Amino acid sequence: MATNPMVKRARNSFLLGVVLMLIIALIAALAFYFLVYKKGTVTSGDDKIVYAFRLTQDVKYGQEITASMVEPVTISAKVAPAGTFNSKVQSGNKWVDQGFMGGYKARVDLKAGTILGSSLTYTEDIDNDLRIVEYNMITLPTTLNIGDTIDIRMSLGSGADLIVVSKKEVKDIFGNTITLNLSEAEILLMNSAIVEAYTTNTANIYAIQYIDAVIQEQATGTYVPSPEVRDLITRDPNIVTKAKNEFTQASRDLVTSELSKGDEANKEAGIKTQIENAKKAREAYLNGLLTY
Repeated sequence: MATNPMVKRARNSFLLGVVLMLIIALIAALAFYFLVYKKGTVTSGDDKIVYAFRLTQDVKYGQEITASMVEPVTISAKVAPAGTFNSKVQSGNKWVDQGFMGGYKARVDLKAGTILGSSLTYTEDIDNDLRIVEYNMITLPTTLNIGDTIDIRMSLGSGADLIVVSKKEVKDIFGNTITLNLSEAEILLMNSAIVEAYTTNTANIYAIQYIDAVIQEQATGTYVPSPEVRDLITRDPNIVTKAKNEFTQASRDLVTSELSKGDEANKEAGIKTQIENAKKAREAYLNGLLTY
């Protein structure tokens, strides 16, 4: 029995429509998978986003977390934990992917899907004398972020540049205040450097970043407290607190004198200006991130 051409045409049109609907549904499903599930939470409106790393499997306490255990995701800044590890860094006006550098161990048992940050991990065996210490008198790099690894150095008016403590992870940042884990020996070295910088007035204590802390070896410390500084701290234990307070106050005052050779007053003023300008540059950078 011959098929009516009109019926055949209608059936073919129906089948074509079904095929097109299936193709559209497949494309929509793939878009949802890659843009939402694979990349993380998609935000809208004025909600800011954070580029982070998410665990793809469960991790036990003390277990090392490797790059194969994580994936980059995009999440809302509202749900990002403190100290979130960044899967992208800003370079100019662009965001550039950066791999998970590894070397972290789980501070507690972690489930797959957990967003990783400094509060959930650690990078070193915890010694009995390790303490959490905050400093607000260190000149910080403009682009310093939580999780970066730094050396703390002291430059002197004489031209000497000394390493006080080396290869320390930045645990937290609030404005110009950073948090580090330091041993008792490192705390004493920092105290001595702060007092020496305070008493000379021509010194700058500053931090510099490692490019890749995984492959770069720890720098060897070169700072040795002078006998005069050690004696001053022994005779007046409050000198450390006084020096820290003076640094904090000095950072609030903008000194406009230019640096000139052979003039100690101008040399001191120039160093203070350099420190103040560095802090202002960092504040401008942070404000730019907040308005991104």
